[in-house]
Amino acid sequence: MRHLVENPKDSATEAVIQTYNIIDRNVAGVVASENLRKPSVVSELSKYNNLVENTLINTINEYSDSDKLGYRSLAVDTAKYIHDKVHGKATQKIESTSHVITIGIDLTQGQD
Repeated sequence: MRHLVENPKDSATEAVIQTYNIIDRNVAGVVASENLRKPSVVSELSKYNNLVENTLINTINEYSDSDKLGYRSLAVDTAKYIHDKVHGKATQKIESTSHVITIGIDLTQGQD
């Protein structure tokens, strides 16, 4: 948990690898997933929510009007991330309807 806070760019899997000296990334991913479900870990990480939210908002404000395309892209990606967290990830819904029509044609009529 401390690794996540001190190294915010690292994933939870990377934090487990560094903290527990686990070599196998799959095992580390499982441990990370289990750790992130523990109430004590969730509680401790939630203390940093305001910092994270402020950092994201500051990123948008600072870079949205930048002359550099990479900075503007960062601002847009950050805004999309926040939007997805607030409103849920957009999903595409495809609806289809089918109808069965039976047509009876008598082709024998008029033939002798």
